Amino acid sequence: MIQSEGLFHLHFYVSNPQLTEKALIEHLGMTVVARYGLKGTELIRFSPEDDWSPFDIPEVRFRHVQLKRGAFDLVLGRGNSSIPHMEHFGLQVNEITYERCLKFFHETQLSVQEGQRRSFFTTPYGVRMELVAPHHEGRLDYTLSDYSSFTLEEAHFAVQSQENCEKFFGEALGEDSLKSLKFKSSEDASKFSPVELKFSSASVGSNSEIPSWVLPGIHIEIQQSRVDL
Repeated sequence: MIQSEGLFHLHFYVSNPQLTEKALIEHLGMTVVARYGLKGTELIRFSPEDDWSPFDIPEVRFRHVQLKRGAFDLVLGRGNSSIPHMEHFGLQVNEITYERCLKFFHETQLSVQEGQRRSFFTTPYGVRMELVAPHHEGRLDYTLSDYSSFTLEEAHFAVQSQENCEKFFGEALGEDSLKSLKFKSSEDASKFSPVELKFSSASVGSNSEIPSWVLPGIHIEIQQSRVDL
């Protein structure tokens, strides 16, 4: 195992999680970790082998499905829009970066939810940021094989002000964070909207061309792995 840092997780709301799950398995080579449902207030974890049959029961409401490949983790919930809405993105950071971000958010009076497994930081852009530091129980130590298999290198977002976002995240996380978090000013960007995801993989083949309907409005690109750890 290696101490891994960087962008590793996205959480979207999509109109048809079952169809999107199928497309991500087929075109991105992802696998289902688990599906989750609510029975009353109880959160129930279903194994991948259960497929979607548990949600045929009226008493069980679908909550989300978790998929992964290599060093990338993705969660899909159900939303009303045909365009995916991002609830939050996640980074693994070292303790210095974590404390820096914690101090910055407290000084700017922004909401922070510290947890045992991870912490959530509410940004002023309508999106939350998940940070996982070494002291968190949810810390994932990926292998070189994981990074070679599949890594989220960059996430590009359409925002109202590129300059403001770069300044905010640069101050919160450090300038190195801007290597994976990219921003582009857009007049139509009323919200913090993902428009492009760049992955790397050692096994780039037919799956490198991802149909636009897999995640509508988000261009997905897979390049030859450049892991250098």
